[in-house]
Amino acid sequence: NAWVKVSFHDGTPVQDTSNPVTIVSSFFWRDGSELNQTVTLDGNGMAKVDIIVPEGADTLNVRALYMGVESYMGYVKRAKSESKSYLRAKLVTESPEINSDVHVDVKTTEAVKELFYQVLGRGDIIASGVVQVANTNSATFKFLATFAMVPKAQLVVFYIRPDGELVSDRVDIPFSSDLANFVKLDVSKSQARPGEEVQITVSTKPNSYVGLLGIDQSVLLLKKGNDLSKDEVFEELQKYDSGSNRYRPWGRWKRDIRYPWEVDRYEHFEDAGMVILTNARGEKMHTTNCFMDSDGYQICPVYSVSRKSSTLNLKSHVSTPFMPKTINLKQDTVKVRKEFPETWIFD
Repeated sequence: NAWVKVSFHDGTPVQDTSNPVTIVSSFFWRDGSELNQTVTLDGNGMAKVDIIVPEGADTLNVRALYMGVESYMGYVKRAKSESKSYLRAKLVTESPEINSDVHVDVKTTEAVKELFYQVLGRGDIIASGVVQVANTNSATFKFLATFAMVPKAQLVVFYIRPDGELVSDRVDIPFSSDLANFVKLDVSKSQARPGEEVQITVSTKPNSYVGLLGIDQSVLLLKKGNDLSKDEVFEELQKYDSGSNRYRPWGRWKRDIRYPWEVDRYEHFEDAGMVILTNARGEKMHTTNCFMDSDGYQICPVYSVSRKSSTLNLKSHVSTPFMPKTINLKQDTVKVRKEFPETWIFD
């Protein structure tokens, strides 16, 4: 289920029950087929959309059209597993806060005995644990939120199957813009003449480092933006996030952009900025999906990299009447400079 909202530029909802909103959904890679449905807006400019994803779908792309205006709503990639084993982690706590418990609900497609989780914030592993599931398909657990997780933490939940396959999911945990400390400033006089004393009272937590700066108000009239604000503090903290989804020109999506035939079993860990050292099965699965070209032929890309040379072979196996093609891309040889003539620069 999803919701679509139509509003003006100032955020005011559009109240229109005459003109419907068309929802366009597509489910397969390199497939032009789309599913269209129309919904009617309510008094708040919103409408509920029920999307039934067909079995075997590769992706879910959703677009909305209203009165000639088209808006891209989002993209979700299907999780891949050779054993058809999947895990879904969901936050139960709607608005996580510092020094409070964060509750998480986990569901799996097969019965498991134990789950592992790790919480990362600003590039560090802050919390981790093991949840005993007692051979069931669902479990709930909680962990304490700390300031080290602000402004956004990443939760990775996983388990390992008997055949060595790692099944995981990742969830972003945004926190409200609250700081662990506070500062309060009081002055004895709102106005003072030169030579008069002004008592300044600063209130904050013990052992805090407080900086005071006094400037003329006329300086603020010339240029603004030099004051330290809460938004700037959180923006600076966000830079310490080591996840690979920090900057995406296409928007922040739940899953990373990869071709359907290239599936990384450790994508949730890599997206959280983690480095994996394990003996579990972790090679990338290739040729899991083939697609049809414009002429109706099935194409299954296969990639192979030679470790002994710098040659990258790109082989595209295509059904008849085409023949397999091989393209060799070699690096340019490095030229070593042997002559060093004297050079003079005159005025």
